[in-house]
Amino acid sequence: MNSRTYTVFGFLLRHPWLILTALITLLIFLLFQLPRLTLDASADSLVLEGDKALELYRDMGKRYQSNSYLVVTYTPNESLFAPHVLNRLAQLRDELKKIPDVESVITILDVPLLYSPPVRLGNLSSDIRYLQDDETSTDLARQEFRNSPLYKQLLTSPDERTTVLQINLKRDERFFQLLEARDLLRSKRLQQKLSPIEVKQLSEAEHAFRSHSIQTNERQRELVDQTRKVLDRHRDHATIFLGGVPMIAVDMIAFIESDLFTFGSAIVLFIIALMVLIFRRLRWMVLPLLTCVVTCLIMLGFIAFVDWQLTVISSNFTALLLIITLAITIHLVVRYREYYRAQPSFSQRQLVLST
Repeated sequence: MNSRTYTVFGFLLRHPWLILTALITLLIFLLFQLPRLTLDASADSLVLEGDKALELYRDMGKRYQSNSYLVVTYTPNESLFAPHVLNRLAQLRDELKKIPDVESVITILDVPLLYSPPVRLGNLSSDIRYLQDDETSTDLARQEFRNSPLYKQLLTSPDERTTVLQINLKRDERFFQLLEARDLLRSKRLQQKLSPIEVKQLSEAEHAFRSHSIQTNERQRELVDQTRKVLDRHRDHATIFLGGVPMIAVDMIAFIESDLFTFGSAIVLFIIALMVLIFRRLRWMVLPLLTCVVTCLIMLGFIAFVDWQLTVISSNFTALLLIITLAITIHLVVRYREYYRAQPSFSQRQLVLST
């Protein structure tokens, strides 16, 4: 140990309460930042910046104004085309339409039928029929759903037991405006050096997009929760599954939150068990456990403070941080005990300084 390092550790040991007070103050400050910690399961968090496939997908979405949507598969306990089953399907559709941020719901009840019975080309504007119309032939409609190039295997399954509902969501124009502003500056940065003004604009654009994305994630979570509540009211007479990109994003965030809690709790329990097995002394259980937990809380608080987001990739860093901190702490405890046995005449300050 060089003299400068010795002097630094000596200062720390001469002012233990000052150091502890500073650490506790820092911990309390960062604990108050934890509610700001956010999770990101967007496409940006799963691909590299400038990914060509993602750029092409977003360009197509911008060109054709495509909306996000959820998909529901509906398998009734009885025949799909029975009148009372179709009435239940219509009721489910109407309940889904009432959910905020839902623009429309498309089912087999809402698509035009051209061959049930056949419609002349000149009468398309006036003679279009739908499945629940009195003039519609159910048998012909079933054949049309099964064989029509427009609807084949898109609205009903080949065995005619399952149908699908497409829940179209309202387009978030603000999201795409912020996304385009950010991506234009990012693309320019890859081609040439940005001016100081453009660097500031990029920083502001990234911050605005991140803030809006957090709000979007919260709205999507509420949307998926409300959709599942509606579906739960109809599960007694049908087998129902929910899918779609918004649902996947919401569930991935839920998985991240679960991983943080599950892995963190498992590591804490592992630390306790390991300390009991190795040291069998209360102080050597409490000190490593406290060190690991405080380290993890400080890091999570710091991430929230600097406005970073956890992703699917980085969500398990808490487990790694706890393991690394535990390894270092065990090493220090063992080293301290070795000095304690080898140099019984050393004072507490000398033991800690040597460790």
